[in-house]
Amino acid sequence: MLWLLLACTGEPEPAPQANAEPAPQSQPEPTPAFDAWPEQPALIPLPSELLTRLESQGIATHCAKHAAEIEYKTAVSVERIAAGRTGAEIGAFLVELPAQDTPVLLARLDRIEAGLSVLAPDSPAIAEVRGLRKLLEVDPDPKRLSPHLDHLHIQLLASLEPYSESTWLPVLLAGAWIQAYQLIAAALDDAGTPEYGHAWFYRPQVGAYFQAYVATMRRENSLPAAMLDPIQTALVDLRDRTQADPMSPEDIKIVREELAGILGML
Repeated sequence: MLWLLLACTGEPEPAPQANAEPAPQSQPEPTPAFDAWPEQPALIPLPSELLTRLESQGIATHCAKHAAEIEYKTAVSVERIAAGRTGAEIGAFLVELPAQDTPVLLARLDRIEAGLSVLAPDSPAIAEVRGLRKLLEVDPDPKRLSPHLDHLHIQLLASLEPYSESTWLPVLLAGAWIQAYQLIAAALDDAGTPEYGHAWFYRPQVGAYFQAYVATMRRENSLPAAMLDPIQTALVDLRDRTQADPMSPEDIKIVREELAGILGML
């Protein structure tokens, strides 16, 4: 609001002409309704795409190293917390898959199943996770598993679509996206390859999705301003910082820290 105050401290406005017609009152633009399940959410990419990019850039092992430290208690009664943590587990699974030890992956799937059992106990998504676990037990090679994972990925998203009106689904998607890209930022930081950052992180549509969610939560007083304000600030900074091509090493470090900060608030 400071710029509005400054705009009012200049020369006084001239008196209006006697016959001048009153200026039309501008109407505020309505805030569009938040769509929790857009046609192209693009929040969780295909596993095969991630696998190829991570390996070609030489950061798969870095992602796996950091992901091995990620472990959330997902079977909690508060839906929003369960959703954020379950989503984060999904995001970690996606980026660690090419180089992670099988026992770590299997334990991760157990936590994902536990979270989904809280959020959507009757959803086919649980069966999809169990099927993936069986595949990993039989053949953990990610290259041979990749086609099956893409199919299961599509099936998993389809099984979640009936919950598009739920309050927890956007939080699950946010958790998955933010955790995956926070780990990628950590991997790029480790590898010293910030030049890949723009292609990974500059996603205006994804940023707009989360900003619309924050605006909706603010309008409905669903979350406290003390939580929404720093998330909004981080989203704006991420949007501006990731436009740089190439991104600098400092940009990557800040993205890594800001995404970790948002995760801590989910």
